[in-house]
Amino acid sequence: MPWPVFDVANPQAMIQLAGYFKFVAEPGSFVLFRGHRRLHATCQPTLVRGRSPNRTVSSLTRSLRQYVDGLMEGKCICRTRVLSGPRYPWFCPERVVRHSKRNGAGLVAGTPRVAVEPLLQHYGLRTTWVDVVDNIWIALWFACHEFVAERSSSRFDYAHHLKRSMAHDSDATAFVSVISTGEVSRAEAAGAWFGKKARLLDLRVAAPSVYVRPHAQHGLLIATATWRTPASMDVGGLHVATLRINLGDALDWLGDGTMLRPFVLFPPATTDEGYRRLLEFADQPPSSLGKYVVYGPGN
Repeated sequence: MPWPVFDVANPQAMIQLAGYFKFVAEPGSFVLFRGHRRLHATCQPTLVRGRSPNRTVSSLTRSLRQYVDGLMEGKCICRTRVLSGPRYPWFCPERVVRHSKRNGAGLVAGTPRVAVEPLLQHYGLRTTWVDVVDNIWIALWFACHEFVAERSSSRFDYAHHLKRSMAHDSDATAFVSVISTGEVSRAEAAGAWFGKKARLLDLRVAAPSVYVRPHAQHGLLIATATWRTPASMDVGGLHVATLRINLGDALDWLGDGTMLRPFVLFPPATTDEGYRRLLEFADQPPSSLGKYVVYGPGN
C-alpha cells in the first residue's frame, strides 16, 4: 500500500490514532474516515468505477448533470465560483423555489443544488462523490457490515445490510481508511469547502434534515479537486493511513445499541421524507447512473 497500515488492538488505540492524524494534519484540513471490508489501493467514485480509462470526464458526467438539472427544473442561473475541471457549478447555493406543474419533482422544496448530487449518491445512484464520515464509529460500522443488493427489472434495486460473522467471513478483518482533504476554504454554499487537493460537502449542513439518512450517518462526501480523466478522480491519493482491526474485536466494540442498527442508519421511506419523495416522484435516472436503492422496513 502507498500509505501505512496500523493494526489496532483496542478501542482506545483506535481513538488515539484517529486523534493523532487530526493533530498532525495540514492546517485548515479535514481528517475523515471510511470503512471497508477489504484493503483497497484505490478509491474511485461510483460513476467511474469499471469504466474505460480513455473515457473523458465530460462524457461520464453529462447524463448526471442533465439529471440534476431535471430535478432542479432548470440549469444553474446563479453566479458562483466554478472550480477547475468540467464546467459545472459544483458548489452552487441555488435553492429550489418553484411551484411545480407536476405532482412533486423528487426534491423537498428548499433543497439547494449543491446538495442534490451528493444526496443521489447517498440514496443509491452513481455519482462523482465518495462517501466519508467524521465519526470513526460509523466508519467502523460500515467495515463490519456487508451491503447485499438484489438487482431488479423495475426502476428500483432492493438491498439490506448484513452484519458480518466470524463464522462465515473468510476475511475476518475490518478496515478504516483515514483520509485528509489538505487545506480547504469555505465555499459560498453552506456546508461546502474546496482546496487544491479536494472538494468536501457536509450534507448535515447543506441538506435539510428531512433527508434523514445522511444526518443519521454523519454523512460527508469528498472528491478530488481537479478532474481530467477517470484516474484523476481517485480519492486514494488523499489517504494517509489505514487502520486494520480484527472483525471479532470490531463487532464487540460496536455492540448492539439501537443507534447503530441498520434501521436507524438506513431509515426506510416511511420515516425518511426526502428519500420517499425521490422514490415516488423523481424521474427514472439514465442507466449510466444505476437505480435508486430501496431498503426494506425491517432492515
